[in-house]
Amino acid sequence: MKGKRFFLYGMVLLTAVISAAALSGCGSSGTEEGTVTVTFCAAGEEDIVLTTEYGGSITPPKVPAKTGNEGRWDTEAFDEIRQDMTVNAIYETQGLEYTDYYGGGLGRYYTVSKGQMDERTEELYIPSEYNGSRVLEVAEYGFEGLTSLKRVVCAEGLTDIGDRAFQECEALEMAELPESLVRIGEWAFRMCSSLASVNFPDSLSEIGEGAFSNCDLKSVKLPKGITVLEDSVFSGCDALESVELPETLKGIGDGAFFSCSLLRVDLPDGLTEIGPNAFAYTSLSSIKIPEGITQISTYAFGNCRALQAIVLPDSLISIESMAFMNCPLKTLETLPAGLQSIGNTAFMRCSMEKIVLPERLQTIGSSAFCQCTSLMEVTLPVELEEIGNKAFSECTSLKEITLPDGLKSIGDQAFFQCTSLKEITLPVGLENIGMFAFSECSALESVVFSPGCLPEIGVYVFFKCSSLQHAILPEGLTKIPEAMFDSTALQTIVFPESMQEIDMYAFDDCPLDRIEIPKNVVKIGQAAFQNCENVKEVVFAEDCRLETVEDFAFSNIGVTEFTIPKSVQEFGSMGHCENLETVIIEEGSKLTTYNGNISCPKLTTIRFPKDIKLEAIRSFSYCTSLKTLDYPDTVKSLRLFRGCTSLETIKLPAGQTEISRRAFMDCTSLYSVEIPDGVTTIDEQAFSGCSSLKSITIPASVTEMGKNAFEKWGSGQTIYVEGYSQKPANWPDNWCGNATVIWNA
Repeated sequence: MKGKRFFLYGMVLLTAVISAAALSGCGSSGTEEGTVTVTFCAAGEEDIVLTTEYGGSITPPKVPAKTGNEGRWDTEAFDEIRQDMTVNAIYETQGLEYTDYYGGGLGRYYTVSKGQMDERTEELYIPSEYNGSRVLEVAEYGFEGLTSLKRVVCAEGLTDIGDRAFQECEALEMAELPESLVRIGEWAFRMCSSLASVNFPDSLSEIGEGAFSNCDLKSVKLPKGITVLEDSVFSGCDALESVELPETLKGIGDGAFFSCSLLRVDLPDGLTEIGPNAFAYTSLSSIKIPEGITQISTYAFGNCRALQAIVLPDSLISIESMAFMNCPLKTLETLPAGLQSIGNTAFMRCSMEKIVLPERLQTIGSSAFCQCTSLMEVTLPVELEEIGNKAFSECTSLKEITLPDGLKSIGDQAFFQCTSLKEITLPVGLENIGMFAFSECSALESVVFSPGCLPEIGVYVFFKCSSLQHAILPEGLTKIPEAMFDSTALQTIVFPESMQEIDMYAFDDCPLDRIEIPKNVVKIGQAAFQNCENVKEVVFAEDCRLETVEDFAFSNIGVTEFTIPKSVQEFGSMGHCENLETVIIEEGSKLTTYNGNISCPKLTTIRFPKDIKLEAIRSFSYCTSLKTLDYPDTVKSLRLFRGCTSLETIKLPAGQTEISRRAFMDCTSLYSVEIPDGVTTIDEQAFSGCSSLKSITIPASVTEMGKNAFEKWGSGQTIYVEGYSQKPANWPDNWCGNATVIWNA
């Protein structure tokens, strides 16, 4: 013991001496008439029995050899034998090193270590005394890494086995400890992977951290002197199936039995603490937690794959994160009334079907019941304020849940993929709904916001709730967040007058048949109503305040006519509307840029008001029925008509400076186009495939020509180039296809 070492007198290399009598288990044989019997005993060897006549003598056999040890018999008197005798072998382990200490009320004593002992030694004998003084301690690291050592025998008198004393003695099978032993140090027998048997004497009061980690122990009985099991003390003992704990035990440390094969353990009534990871990865099938325990620590019983039943004490206040994660718990219907918090992933992937949460519970942590796929019914306490992220995520059997009026927050993915949940009512006091909170609840049919329920709502809250047909939105709600009802079954939606913003993808891919936008909405986000193919009418309030409609907000809907309100200042592209024939822009429109329509195969008409100050028109690509486009004189740029196979004539605005890449590509009906002076660039494939265009004139202002600008033009088509007598050096060789080019310098 470190605290008892006061004066160092010196170090010597000598031998240890111990009697093997108490360990041999041999006894005296019976006496036959006229003869006496002498039995020779050596630990681990068969007894040798010799007989002689009464008063006769014998020649003793040779003491059995043990590597690294010198043996002798405990007597030399083999003449005039008049009674039966038992003779025991005494072995002395050679080469041990003793270090003497003095002080601390112990007088002179020794510690022992391997010194120069033969490392092939299989049996180690530690004596009770050396040189007339007691041997009290095995030194720290004293016999570490002796890979041949199989057996350790410690004589009475030894009180302390130092830290890491026998660490990594991989062949060690048995350690015989004396009744005088008080302490086993930290990691003392760590990684003794063959150690299957240890006797723990009643005198023992301390077993250090990791002392028997990764050993081969099958069972353990701990003495009453042990009040605390330190961290990792038996961790990794994967053969350990049974343990008997003393009534005096108060605490079990972090990972004390981690990854053992424990089948059963009775926790003593006086226990007050179970540390993190204490019984994680064991084979327990049931456990009763005694009264007095207030907290189940992190991962205390995590991954106990056979644990089906637990009894929790009324004293319990907190269940920490991962406490019972991945346990097939089935009998946990009611939790203690005093429980206040359930930590993250505490019951993740458990097997209970019903659970009633106590009234004092205030917090359910993230993923607390995540993937409890058998859970059908949950009763939440009235005072519950928070449901954490993923708290009930992927509880695929959960059919109903009532959210209490005091609930303030529903975390991200709290009920994600609860595929049996049919309806939900959001309480009045709710302040926050996290993103994806109810997404992919495929059986959810109805969502009701209680009057006055105006929470901050995250994105994708009801995403892919494929059965959701009914949602009542409360007055006072100002925003539909991103993808809130994306891919649901909503057929109708009524917006409250308070609504101001409908964010991107809000109703993407819903079977809505009509959209009515209230007057206070100022913004509709990207693809907000995209893929609502059943929509036959979009109505904006007369005094509409709408300012911004982002790209594809109304793409792929079923209308034949669409009106853009005059209040709109920015209107993005509107594409893939299979039935759209006419777009009307209201008089007094504030639009300066019209981003056009993409892939609207029936579109023939765009009505621009006379007073519009439009400056740019972006795209009408693949509008295959569009024949021409009449636009205001204020327009300075037309951009893209690719694939408009019915387009016949187009007048480019006087302010145009560039004909963009693929601007008129595959406009196979186009027969008339005039490029105005001022155009400086004709980009790649701008007129590629314009097979009906017999001639075109390029003004002298054009200085940049893109590759394949007139790709697929044949010899029957003519290009007139003004201001040049030959191809400019910076124009590519393949700019004109096979057209006839006439240079007019």
